[in-house]
Amino acid sequence: MSEFIATADLHDGDVLLYHGKNFISKLVRLFDGGDYSHAGIFAGGRVLEAVGSGVEYQELAKSVAGATYVDVYRYKSEDNAVLGSPQLPGDPVLENIHHYEEHRERYGYEQLLLLAILAATRRPPFGLAPGLAMIMRNLLESAADIITSITDGGREPMICSELVFRCYDEAGEDYKILVVGADILSRFAGGPLTSRGLGDGLLPGEDTEEAVSFQAEARTFLAEYESAKGSQIAALDTRSMFELSRANPNYVTPRDLQKSPSLRKMGTLRL
Repeated sequence: MSEFIATADLHDGDVLLYHGKNFISKLVRLFDGGDYSHAGIFAGGRVLEAVGSGVEYQELAKSVAGATYVDVYRYKSEDNAVLGSPQLPGDPVLENIHHYEEHRERYGYEQLLLLAILAATRRPPFGLAPGLAMIMRNLLESAADIITSITDGGREPMICSELVFRCYDEAGEDYKILVVGADILSRFAGGPLTSRGLGDGLLPGEDTEEAVSFQAEARTFLAEYESAKGSQIAALDTRSMFELSRANPNYVTPRDLQKSPSLRKMGTLRL
């Protein structure tokens, strides 16, 4: 792996992961536990990504302009075939990229939405300190307003990393991006792994009135998001939120892409 990769060496289907500069980007990385706050997919010299205006297919230079750095990841199958090789033609993925570009008016996104999903499905890395739960509740309320605005406009919310994931996931069995943990969580219902989710009660020190209230609002927010996505997830109160978030394409995050065994880091894009 080279330290840098030139734009001329990008391949169609390459996954771009962005280390953003703004405050929300920093919070996304904090809650997600990864190095990135945004994701896009490269094809035909441009980048398909979910941005503030929705799903866009824009020039590479414009796409990366606001990032501190952008790392390039390349898909490989379970038998180590690279996308675009004779063993793994790239057309199915490219067809999905073009599909989402052609139907971009159906989708809406703001980065605050990704942050709210992370806040609702993962325990805060610094605990629910006094006053923090209230801030997070305000975050969920703002994100709920974003969902309403998107759905009132006749669109469906779609976060950036979900868009990248779906371009591969919907291409067929040979193009699945594996998400670490998603294949084993269902075996641990009620076990140690599910203790990371909101569905399993509070940890010591999290039994304050603010924390309990945040839990309730997180559940409400996720139910609203599932409704906006047209999803049917039953029994939110009996399953781990961590399990739901990791096993569902609606909740794939930049860190999930970074840690996926299906994506090989090629280097940092030379901006």
